[in-house]
Amino acid sequence: MFQAVYSPLIIPYALTALFCGILSFWLFSRENKNAAIWRFAVLESLFAIVALSLSFTIAVTDRELQNIAVNLAVIAAAFIPAIFLSSIYCFIYGDKIKYRRIILISGYIASFAALVLHFSGFLNHRSGLFAYSGIIAVAIIETIINIAMAESGIFLEKLKAALLAYLIALSGSALYFFEPAGNEVSKSILFFSAIILFSIFQLYALKRNRVSEVNDIIKKIIAWIATTAIVFVFLYFNLALFRPLIIYDDFRSTGFAFSVLFFLAWLVFVLSFRKIDRFLRRQVFEQQDLLKRFRRELITLRNQSELFDRIEQIFFDCLGVESVDFYQITADPAPRLSTAVRVGARSAYSMSLPYSGFFNNISNEKKIIAIDDYNILNPRSPENAKLKEIMLKIKASLLILLKVRNEAVIAIALGNRKGRKAYARNSIKIIEELLASFTAAYSNARLYEESKKWSKQLEHSVRERTAELEKMNIEYSAERDELERLNKVARGRESRLNELKKKLQQSEFTSLDKLQKI
Repeated sequence: MFQAVYSPLIIPYALTALFCGILSFWLFSRENKNAAIWRFAVLESLFAIVALSLSFTIAVTDRELQNIAVNLAVIAAAFIPAIFLSSIYCFIYGDKIKYRRIILISGYIASFAALVLHFSGFLNHRSGLFAYSGIIAVAIIETIINIAMAESGIFLEKLKAALLAYLIALSGSALYFFEPAGNEVSKSILFFSAIILFSIFQLYALKRNRVSEVNDIIKKIIAWIATTAIVFVFLYFNLALFRPLIIYDDFRSTGFAFSVLFFLAWLVFVLSFRKIDRFLRRQVFEQQDLLKRFRRELITLRNQSELFDRIEQIFFDCLGVESVDFYQITADPAPRLSTAVRVGARSAYSMSLPYSGFFNNISNEKKIIAIDDYNILNPRSPENAKLKEIMLKIKASLLILLKVRNEAVIAIALGNRKGRKAYARNSIKIIEELLASFTAAYSNARLYEESKKWSKQLEHSVRERTAELEKMNIEYSAERDELERLNKVARGRESRLNELKKKLQQSEFTSLDKLQKI
């Protein structure tokens, strides 16, 4: 059934898949860990393993090994729809999947059912691809409806890119049904798989914030499709040029034409890989530079009000949060949650807590709490019920706890993201990375304000002590002046006493002289 185990189409696929996988893993090891390329590398390597297992059977005549290779090809072809739909939906709709997840679930069910029925002998592989085509058609209809309802902007451009990818996938299934390669239908399956993988990677490259860049990548996809179509038509009508190059006599020229066509298509992909990677890396580096700049500025802030304003700006600029409120967790005179003091803060709002260690116990388990968490959405304990009540009252979709010295001191309440988006895993990861900077900056600001408070108290005590010393100095100066005056008086009396003594002595001498003369 799968004559493709002998097709030379597998060789260029395996070589290019391995090349792209090695290149992607090399880029991932060079600090570019936040880019989406490594996900593609993992997916590409899996299909490279399948392709290598098929190419290995070219020189093997054992029928059992060939059947194993056929089964691997069937599994890969059946799970392509599920992988494709998951990647597209996670990228385009992010956390707004909700009811659309039924399409993803139906994709996985169709893939699994196709596998089970194929191996049980009740279903041909065509039926599984037909079910996949129906799912793609539903996705196309839904995307067209969303395009009609969406406003102009980056989201609309991404929807257009998704529609283009869906059409590419649908055209791949059309190639499968029309069998342009004759009876070697698996050649079209591999070619169709390559188109899907290329579309997935191109959609990952659309993680941009500017409409112009999205349009540029869409133009690149259209150019790739047009180039592939032109090369395909040229090779299809000029197969005689390549007949001398055919190595195996058992292959028809159409099979070799598909091999050359496939290799040229992947060559275009490899040439555009570096440029797309530059787009992705520049986006990641821009976000990293923005976060690094915010971290540097946070460390330099010493005023808590300025710190809160800057944290608020970070959430608005990096995550698109609708509202940010800061609450101070106080336990005196009773455990309460009140608005943190800051410039321009609204009137103080407080709420009694169950007991003083409520938030401390929560922060021991996790410091970021989402109201959509299972334990919060369906509380199983009084603590979770109380936490849900608190988050609903302060209108918090996400609660972030700042813990200093093993004590939760500040609670940051984040509202919904713009467009009422939920917080994705990437957003939570960014908040976790920023939380350490927030805690360190708040600790520094708190220590700085405490040091200012102590310095003011010390300065006040120094001024009081200085005033007391000056007063004592004045008193001591007055006493010294009085002692100096008394000392002068005593010296004057002493000098007069000495004069009187001298006069007395002189009078005595005079009296003695008179007596002697008599």
